[in-house]
Amino acid sequence: MRSFLYSALALFTLHSIALCQLVSYDAGEAGNPVVAPNPTSQGWGLTSSGGTSQTPISPDVGTGLNAWEVVDLNSGAFGTPSMVTRPMFPSSVNNSLYQRGLELTAVVRMLPGGTNGICFSWADGFTLSHNRYMILLQENGSDVIAHDWAGSGTYLCAGAMDGNYHHYAIRYVLGGPGMQFVYDGTVLGSVSGDIISPLYNDVGVFFGSSYSGGTGAARFNHVELRYQDDISTTYCSPASQNSTGSAAELTATGSVFVASKLLTLKASNLPQNQIGIFLNSQGQGLVVNPGGSQGNLCLGGASAIGRHNRPHEFGSSGSAGEIELSVDWNDLPGPNGLQIATAGQTWNFQCWYRDQNPGSTSNFSDAVSLTLQ
Repeated sequence: MRSFLYSALALFTLHSIALCQLVSYDAGEAGNPVVAPNPTSQGWGLTSSGGTSQTPISPDVGTGLNAWEVVDLNSGAFGTPSMVTRPMFPSSVNNSLYQRGLELTAVVRMLPGGTNGICFSWADGFTLSHNRYMILLQENGSDVIAHDWAGSGTYLCAGAMDGNYHHYAIRYVLGGPGMQFVYDGTVLGSVSGDIISPLYNDVGVFFGSSYSGGTGAARFNHVELRYQDDISTTYCSPASQNSTGSAAELTATGSVFVASKLLTLKASNLPQNQIGIFLNSQGQGLVVNPGGSQGNLCLGGASAIGRHNRPHEFGSSGSAGEIELSVDWNDLPGPNGLQIATAGQTWNFQCWYRDQNPGSTSNFSDAVSLTLQ
């Protein structure tokens, strides 16, 4: 049975589901593009005033990235921010964000010398109270302090002034504890909703400097608002039917940012109380009914396949018919040892599980593909 895992046959036709990214700004990497794009070219608006500036940085030397720099020196000047903005979404979109979960991520390099002037924010627009969620970022020696604008939370982002880009996010997971603040993949605490300023009650998403009167300077490489449950492309779908009468399905949630180390795989519609493992590969392929299986292996091609079969990775489908696995991008098993994933790579996953249909056999879920950032 082992040998088929390293076989390669013709590619299977993809059945894709588009990434559900609602809005994004991307400055790119050094040299690609040559000049960081103005956010207006990607559908954003700009708000600036005296004492503020917005400038493309191409590249941000020593980081390998381009950036959009925001500087605000208006100390005490309430209502004179320097923001990159998107209009409020329709209620149907905001309802779906609450129903599916959301994540607003800002990839930022904080510059020294400011107070709590740098921020990023999302508002749902349903009412003028308790609907804007905003994080203010403040230099604090070698660290950054993140302030919950509406609440009392202050969170230490350790080492964030090290000259590198870091990931700051506001995340809402359906069924979770509410809106959360996340730094480099670690949840640090909650984010509260607050009243919208009448000056900006039509703004749905913004990043830059705030209207709090604080000063600050920062370089933004990437900002995106997306559905929290949709980070992958599904292919090889539907999978072969199993003993439940259904096809097993695989979903991926979390983040495609390598630094976040947040990825959860979930296989569902499995037969109850059966063992399953997850497989990974940088390639896609098609092996029909390998080793007598009733399903199809959809990984491989010219790439090796790794098995998540270490003791802490095995799973039983239990009574719910589901298996989950948290994936660490720095600890991916491969046939020749551990693998470390890097930005720009595409990784594919599939679940391989036992079944009784009617005799002992195995089967596969459909597969998912993710391109890392």
